[in-house]
Amino acid sequence: MKKAAVSAIIAVIANVEVITNWGAGGKPAPTNIDRLPFFMTARTYVERLFASFDRTAQTRRILTHDYHVADRRFRTVILGEALQRYLEPALAHIEIPLAETPDLTISLWDGSLTGEHIPPYERMTSTEGDPTYRYRDAAYHIEYHTAFNLTLCIDFPNRRAAFFLPNPVVLPSWAQAFPLRTILNSWLRETPFQLTNAAAVGFPEGGVLIVGVAGAGKSVTALACLESPLQFAGDSFVLTAAEPTPMIYSLYSIAMLDADGLTRFPRYAPHALNKKRAADEEALIPLAEIASEKLIREMPLRAVLMPRLNTGAAAGTAPLIPAMPTAALAVLAPSTAAQVRGAEREGFAKLATLVKSVPCYILEVGSDLTIIPPLIIDLLLGL
Repeated sequence: MKKAAVSAIIAVIANVEVITNWGAGGKPAPTNIDRLPFFMTARTYVERLFASFDRTAQTRRILTHDYHVADRRFRTVILGEALQRYLEPALAHIEIPLAETPDLTISLWDGSLTGEHIPPYERMTSTEGDPTYRYRDAAYHIEYHTAFNLTLCIDFPNRRAAFFLPNPVVLPSWAQAFPLRTILNSWLRETPFQLTNAAAVGFPEGGVLIVGVAGAGKSVTALACLESPLQFAGDSFVLTAAEPTPMIYSLYSIAMLDADGLTRFPRYAPHALNKKRAADEEALIPLAEIASEKLIREMPLRAVLMPRLNTGAAAGTAPLIPAMPTAALAVLAPSTAAQVRGAEREGFAKLATLVKSVPCYILEVGSDLTIIPPLIIDLLLGL
């Protein structure tokens, strides 16, 4: 019993050291999340996190941007050029003049500016095989991504969020395609809106959601429409709402093309943001920079398409095959949940309502991509 008591006292002292060294420059990132202070409340942790941002902001240039999607406005307050480069390409098309009262303010900074160490919150938990630890209550959502030592949090009562990264260099290039998606998805959890893993094209009068697992042909189908009258709302993610009217909202303007996609659309290769990429890495195409006139901010949802690559399909044919909403949901819900964790139950309900509200089709995608835009246009005109 005495030995256990002594061990407990030693553990408390070790944890107090972590707390008192919060923010100490040069302190290495912890490798064992269980050794962090077990008596710190979420409120205290969040307050200390934002205090770190405030200290850093006193000596650094502050970059402020406001964005508008659906009926929501969010602001980014960035310290350091590195994180600015991470955000700008994907979000530039929804930027607006600074508003007085954004619905959410996101503070972003990195440890290279000050050398501060911010330990992860000890009350977070993770499921087996998931490298991300999470904590959530009515007031706060906190995450720690072990792959990058990335800390995220949302303070719901104060309508603010934080994004802290010890070293911005560790962010993979694909993160530029859909930045802040975890924060935005958690922020919108209790609203009608859902961050949705899909592409979308259409007109102001109505558009289609293009859904599928990786390699199914979402990007190929969407980019095939850029040379047509159809407009582009997104590639990897869009924002959707099922009620009161099914809607699609553009959030990101980066298109992602794998090697096969670049073979089909070689003209986009010179514009890739990540020219020095691995062989299996997708190219990031900044459409707001090279095709801004083709982007659309929002449109009613008229149909869901599930592309199915079939290079053996006869030339000149791209049949639309009616499908059940459950088939679309079976594709859309898992792919969305895998990419934006933490609100799976709410997301599933929103997506289920969405796919039931419009007709769903399988689209056979062959080698002749020129027939896809007329097919989608005819579909939209007939609905």
